[in-house]
Amino acid sequence: MGVSPFPGALWPTLRPRSPAFLARLGDLAPLQTPAAGDQPLFRRGDLIEGLWLIEAGALLIGEGAGEGAGAGAGDIPAGSMVGALQGDPPHRYPCEARPGAGCRLRFLSLADAAILAALWPADGAGLAADVERAMARLSLLIAFGDSIVYRGLPTPLRVLLAESAEIVHLRAGERLVSAGERLSAMVIVVSGRLRTQRNDPRYDGGDARGRGLKNRTQEFGPGQSLGERATILAEPQAEEVVATRDTVLAKVPEAAFLNALHRFPEDILRCTLGVAEQNFGKAARGRRQSGGTLPSLALVAADGSVDLAFAARALGTALERRGSLRIMTRDDVIAAGFGPAVRDYPQVIPAVGLLDWISDQERQHSCVVYVAGAPTESWTRLCVAQADRIVVVATNRSGSPEPIKALLAPFSEGAEREVTLALLRPPGQRGWPGAEGWLGALGVESFQPMTEGDPRDWHRMARFLTGRAVGVVLSGGGARGFAHIGVLRALEEAGVPVDVVGGTSIGALVAALYAKGMGLDRITDAIMAMVKRSEQITLPMVALTSGRRFTQGLRELFSDLLIRDLDRTFFSVSCNLTTAETKVHRDGPVWQAVLASNSPPGLFPPVVIDNELYVDGGLLNGLPIDVMMQLNEGGRLIVSDVNANATMAAAECHEDGLSGWEVAWRKANPFLDPVAMPGIREIIGRSMAIGSLAQRKKVLRRKTDLKLCPPVGGFPMHGHKKGVQISDIGYISTRNDIVDWWARQTIT
Repeated sequence: MGVSPFPGALWPTLRPRSPAFLARLGDLAPLQTPAAGDQPLFRRGDLIEGLWLIEAGALLIGEGAGEGAGAGAGDIPAGSMVGALQGDPPHRYPCEARPGAGCRLRFLSLADAAILAALWPADGAGLAADVERAMARLSLLIAFGDSIVYRGLPTPLRVLLAESAEIVHLRAGERLVSAGERLSAMVIVVSGRLRTQRNDPRYDGGDARGRGLKNRTQEFGPGQSLGERATILAEPQAEEVVATRDTVLAKVPEAAFLNALHRFPEDILRCTLGVAEQNFGKAARGRRQSGGTLPSLALVAADGSVDLAFAARALGTALERRGSLRIMTRDDVIAAGFGPAVRDYPQVIPAVGLLDWISDQERQHSCVVYVAGAPTESWTRLCVAQADRIVVVATNRSGSPEPIKALLAPFSEGAEREVTLALLRPPGQRGWPGAEGWLGALGVESFQPMTEGDPRDWHRMARFLTGRAVGVVLSGGGARGFAHIGVLRALEEAGVPVDVVGGTSIGALVAALYAKGMGLDRITDAIMAMVKRSEQITLPMVALTSGRRFTQGLRELFSDLLIRDLDRTFFSVSCNLTTAETKVHRDGPVWQAVLASNSPPGLFPPVVIDNELYVDGGLLNGLPIDVMMQLNEGGRLIVSDVNANATMAAAECHEDGLSGWEVAWRKANPFLDPVAMPGIREIIGRSMAIGSLAQRKKVLRRKTDLKLCPPVGGFPMHGHKKGVQISDIGYISTRNDIVDWWARQTIT
């Protein structure tokens, strides 16, 4: 047979091949003895251009590369092979490696590998299969080295787990395990993303946007693991686990994991506790879980009327302030060597190399934006499958939403994405013809109104997308609510962007006018003008007043304006007397939503909407922080509460009853002291607030970023004539707190 050209560690690996094949391999892959040092032989994500054969020594993984470059995976020992024998589809290195001391290597280029395969097909195919298995094992080692929990384990344990693991591919929307079933394995996400979620009928109502997001409980990205505790305790899965993207997993079967537990009990139990702490920490962080960044989003054009390149530049400019940004185009992915997936998705399953490459882009950048094309293109489907959130951009010239609806349909079960609808409108245009059809088709309640050429709207969208939007909640409180105007003035002067605004009663009125884009001085004048119309007393069969003048004033202020046509996201809260529930108004005429929230029972008649009766929202929720937390999940929360120091007392006792005629006579007679008793409006207002006082204390215990309490509790609820004075107090008492708070923030 002659002397083998591969003595030592490589011989057991190559021995099954024919002598002629090995001799030619030795000629094409001459021996190299690189100097040991910090210079990497290859880096993570580099395109593989051939096969490295380690004859002696070792390649050191991740040294000097830091976290996320394969550090902690161990070494690649002598006798190993790293690389590929075929360049189609392209492959990329899963880690960074450099030569160790005494390292001897051989390198076979892809071109020379093709020569060998042509001359010796059977030997070439056998070697290619061995290389594929070796790279799969290396990828598993890297997965454990990248794992947040497992990277600190002893190398023998990580090798044991990696050698017993298998690579599992899941398509976006595919279920890993159903609720009630046993996973019977521990899994680590190599690339892509998993989500656990409950199919619980209590969550069918979804969030304030109506999208059922409360079904989601947790997400797992690259390096994160699940299943350890359930495998050890032989428990069924409490929630189903679904791949939200095309995902690659390292799956360690139950028997192998329990074997590792038997051999390394302390290390495995420590990891299991680490996973539990990691998951508990995520749940505890609640709305801040995202950390203010968005891993990836897909920018999709509704049709050819959208200049998507401009939209990408505008949104990219806004997102760049929040960290490193990667704008990903079709040409970028093709240039990286993944053309088949771009052209033929979803018929062509994305190669592991593509998913690894995508994961690397997300590791390196705070945000990745995929610039998709038309809804029917394969590239667009690939973008949507790999993104966490979809931004659909349409104009007032866009046609039917059906192509977009069809694009999103495959992700409606399990792997649904959050969808943001950005509707571009010409400057000066209010409203958007056809918006209702788009909202219904995409399953969203509202959209982001975007004025063409106005960068402020793109910055607002960027804050929403990255969980940094600012929401302001305005309490009820009658005339004390003029203080909200002063608070908004202080926010504007400090440069705080208000992205979502809503409230109850007078807070709803101020919020609606502000969301409309009305200046603060005009808001004060408008409310003062309405107050001067003072309601007339009517026969109290339904209420003490008819509410006609207030209703007319709201119609004049808002005309036929719809909530979705406001410049800012807005909501108001009322009480549904028919169902005894809180109603959050997110659509419909603005005047009607504000009127319902400002109709104190007994003073104004209830507002009838679809045969149901609505009264002042302060009856159940005078400070709707909970609503804002759902609308602005992950964002900053500012509360303006004008009732924090309001009290009510009487200086006289009327054991034998109190006649209204006596109250009126003593008020009109200058020689008598007025009755020291609050008036009917004060009593009704305070009685209404009683139901929500306990709710206020409860919600204020939740996390708020800035709570502002202007000291206006001494003003009566009907003291609207002092509105300007109350507004000034709101401004003066809060401006320093707002400036100090804003100086500590990083939102732009």
